[in-house]
Amino acid sequence: TGNETFYEQFIVYGKINAAIQSQLFEITANATEQKLAQAAKANEERYEQIAEKAVLLKREGKERDALRVMENEAMVHAKIITDQLRELQKLRANQIQDAFEIVLANQAKAQWVGLLFAGGALAVGCCIGLYTARSIQRPLTNLTEASREIAAGNFGKKIVVSSEDEIGQLSGAFNSMSEQLQKTLSNLQDLNDR
Repeated sequence: TGNETFYEQFIVYGKINAAIQSQLFEITANATEQKLAQAAKANEERYEQIAEKAVLLKREGKERDALRVMENEAMVHAKIITDQLRELQKLRANQIQDAFEIVLANQAKAQWVGLLFAGGALAVGCCIGLYTARSIQRPLTNLTEASREIAAGNFGKKIVVSSEDEIGQLSGAFNSMSEQLQKTLSNLQDLNDR
């Protein structure tokens, strides 16, 4: 009949609820969750006892007593269990929200660290570029000044060779040319003086 189906559903609901609580109890992480899960489990056990009591009363033909037990006791415990599960769900949702906020904060920090590293790399690159440009410019400036002195008649002008790269080789060739010009001029003056 309809009442027997109701009682059977009542028992099935209790078993499903017990299975859900059992799973929740296994995955609880902190003391607050465990305490809440334990309370829900204790209420579930009490709910099952009340449901069994109602079923026994029904089998004994005491249908009104069975309904009274279900209304007065079982439904109260079912509400308590539901409230406890909602509280546990709310606690989990808050934990997820907190974890999400931590992830967002860490992401923002990582972006700033990335920007700082990029800025540092840019600064180092600029310093290396300036150093390289000056290491090329200084010898070329010295060559230009020495060329002007030779053009002004100071043929013995020498340049300090500070490297063996192409600019150093050019400086060495310039010194050789200046020395050769000095010798040639000296030979011409000696010939002219004779």
